[in-house]
Amino acid sequence: MLSGEAVRTRKFTTVRGFREGYSMAEVDVFLEQVAVALDELRSQIQQQVDATPSAAAARILELAQQTADSHVHAAEQQAKAQIEGLRHQVEALNARIAELQQIEREYRNRLKDFIASHLDEL
Repeated sequence: MLSGEAVRTRKFTTVRGFREGYSMAEVDVFLEQVAVALDELRSQIQQQVDATPSAAAARILELAQQTADSHVHAAEQQAKAQIEGLRHQVEALNARIAELQQIEREYRNRLKDFIASHLDEL
């Protein structure tokens, strides 16, 4: 590939005829090399430009998927924690219900015994 330095340092053979100048054949060959190098460079740049949107889109999709996965994971963890908290509340309520039922049974038994003792006195 032709470099900028090669273009800057290129020397052409001078030709003497009616006037002093450069060999047209050498200049034409050199200009063709410059044109080919520019076409290759333009093609490479276009390929990078064409690839960039799809690469950027792929990266955006990847980041979006990671973000979505992160939010789903966080939501699942939060839901699990809430469910576990509700289970503990249900267990506590069931224990309190059992305790109150026991108190009710004891109260009924004592009330029954109290009424029975008064009936015996009558």
